[in-house]
Amino acid sequence: MSNALEELSAEINMNHREDRETNKADFKMHPVNFGGHFGWLYEPLPKPDEDGKSGIVVCGPLGHEALWLHQTMRSLTGRLAGRGFAVLRFDYAGTGDSIDLDEFVEPGKWVDETVEAVDFLRRTTGVERVALVGFRFGATVAAQAARAAGVDTVALVAPVVVGRQFVREMNALQRTWLEQVGPHVRNDAAPAGAYDVLGHRFSRTAIDAITACDLRRAAAPPASKLLIVHPGNQEPSCELADLYSALGAQVDSLPFPEYAQALQPSWLATLPEATLGSVEAWFVREFAASSAPSPFAVSAAVAPPVPCRRSSGLSGAVETPVELADGRLFAILCEPEDRPQPAPLVVIANTAATHHVGDGRFNVELARSLARAGIASLRVDAHGIGDSRDAWMVANPSLLSYEQLAADTSLAVDWAVDRGHPRVAVFGICSGAYLGLHAATKNPAVTALLLVNLQGFDFPADFRMCDAVKIGAGSTRAHFRAMLRAQKWSQVLRGEVGLRPVLRTLSRYAIDAVVSNAAAWAGDANRSAVNKGTRARRRMKDLDARGVRVRLLFSPLDRGLDELRMHFGRGGRRLNKLVHASAMVIPNMDHEVLNPAARQRVAAVCETFFSQAFARE
Repeated sequence: MSNALEELSAEINMNHREDRETNKADFKMHPVNFGGHFGWLYEPLPKPDEDGKSGIVVCGPLGHEALWLHQTMRSLTGRLAGRGFAVLRFDYAGTGDSIDLDEFVEPGKWVDETVEAVDFLRRTTGVERVALVGFRFGATVAAQAARAAGVDTVALVAPVVVGRQFVREMNALQRTWLEQVGPHVRNDAAPAGAYDVLGHRFSRTAIDAITACDLRRAAAPPASKLLIVHPGNQEPSCELADLYSALGAQVDSLPFPEYAQALQPSWLATLPEATLGSVEAWFVREFAASSAPSPFAVSAAVAPPVPCRRSSGLSGAVETPVELADGRLFAILCEPEDRPQPAPLVVIANTAATHHVGDGRFNVELARSLARAGIASLRVDAHGIGDSRDAWMVANPSLLSYEQLAADTSLAVDWAVDRGHPRVAVFGICSGAYLGLHAATKNPAVTALLLVNLQGFDFPADFRMCDAVKIGAGSTRAHFRAMLRAQKWSQVLRGEVGLRPVLRTLSRYAIDAVVSNAAAWAGDANRSAVNKGTRARRRMKDLDARGVRVRLLFSPLDRGLDELRMHFGRGGRRLNKLVHASAMVIPNMDHEVLNPAARQRVAAVCETFFSQAFARE
């Protein structure tokens, strides 16, 4: 990186920190819909010292990496819009909030969809020059789409250069996940023509095409000006930079020192702020050489900040992007089609820091299936997460507190009530289940709860996502089973695995269980008792007295079963004695509900439970 670019990057990052402290954003975000694609169009605020018109289209990664890097892409998009660029961020067909055009997701069509996105940005804003920035496989797409889209400037961030290597990595990740979820989860074979990885289902033909792809075989560079951000000392991306330079392109290279920290599940990932500042500085420098970017006016063809409802391609559902709590929160309202009055509604809470589409896109699938059953839903992004207004400034979402997130979930319930939905329930997985439970505890408008793999019934007021990571997802039963396996003891003897964390977990569980059971045997008579078991039982009894219907679902070896057994007895027998509450184990279900067969079972349970709960009101 040149000294001038380094200095500009440092200045940009300093300004960004100041903007974050003052909550400053020099742009507006507009939800848009084109050709069935959901997206966000960023409109820079007017600045008198800028002329010319320039825009940038963001090409997202594939599958789980799109979820893991969502916050990173969101942050870069906001940075670029703040510099005066018109920016479009969008979901490919069958991903995110876009419609499903095919039975499986078809990455082989993403090049054409990117060209369509560039055309939409040009038609909508009138920009005279467009650039592409792609992340991971999205960088591969950007490189392949640039010439057809008439783009002369492209940034490739940690590009997938060799498709065969990328597919091997996905295969290994899927195998690792299967080993971690244990023998109680049987991952059913994907149907003919499909390829599964972490809950995402792709066309096998498209994956085979990715396997055969190698950007180093290019006979011409994709654009005249290129930036390649290298993930460590990866030879393929360095070879690609050398190739493009030899073919006559101007190629700049940047390191990606935070790559390992950025490409993590959303609740573990941190923003690669130094790298984002460098990418931002590169675009500013390249466009300053010709004509500076400038603000634009969104044409009448573009949806206003609160766009019209969309139903085309949703098969019985109608979806509307909405802002809640004076714009602090964002959500997608999904309603049954052709229903004149608001339907009963389910608020779908965030799972940790994963944005509103959910792990493996389960929240989208669930919302649309509920709509076809006559039930509305609201898949929410709490403040600081996903597409909520200021989330692009949040460097580390794991520092968000459960208390704040639960309060935001409750605000979503209030919004639904104010809009006229006759009954409101909450659905959540893992941490989202905890948010739902505590929202219902404080909000009398909640009439039903369906909570999957609830982490615990009670956490301290200042509990954060990073604290939840320390708990882990495995139950004591899972630990005992692991200790019976010879492979586990071999790992211990080799020093690969330590026994101390396991023993600490088991001892803590034993102590908590004794205290909780002693209180239960005493009938929780001491109203001032502060142990977790008494608080958990009191909370569930209070909800039951209000008539709130509660269904708890657990995977066979989930840690939440320890909490259930500790406070309510084996199988949750004390809980099941309540009039409106019950707990059940879903065979073959993993903690995040990524297994396709289990997802279908959970969706079916949701439809039946909510239909019955709403009918009884």
